[in-house]
Amino acid sequence: MNKTAISSGDEVDSYCGKCKLERVHHVVALVDGAVAKVLCKTCGSQHRYKPTQTGTKKKARATTRKASTAGPARHAKRWEEAMAEKGDMPGKPYSAFSEFVPGDIIEHDRFGRGLVSEVSAAGKMHVLFKDAPRRLIFNRVPPQETAA
Repeated sequence: MNKTAISSGDEVDSYCGKCKLERVHHVVALVDGAVAKVLCKTCGSQHRYKPTQTGTKKKARATTRKASTAGPARHAKRWEEAMAEKGDMPGKPYSAFSEFVPGDIIEHDRFGRGLVSEVSAAGKMHVLFKDAPRRLIFNRVPPQETAA
């Protein structure tokens, strides 16, 4: 059997995480001749290529489980304990252009008050908020203004 080369724009079958089904996709990007990114023809989402498993059909799962409230309650308890340790320490306003260190209290417009628990050299930090821990960017270089 002669295998033809796949090029950008060709159609392939791939698992779509948004549709939760195997769907026909357009090839968007290739890396070393292998499909890397695809665009779902059904929902329009672009994602990494996830090859289909021959002979199996994936179906969308029917969700009948009750939503668990243990996760949010656990995060809220950890957040309350962390805030109690810090007392009434004022929080720094969050900005992607500011610098933060572990232990800093931040004030986020959307997520509220949080505690920086970990920072990485890649400019990302883990912050514990009352509803959930989140990863935020920081220490970015502001865009340069161009002179007209």
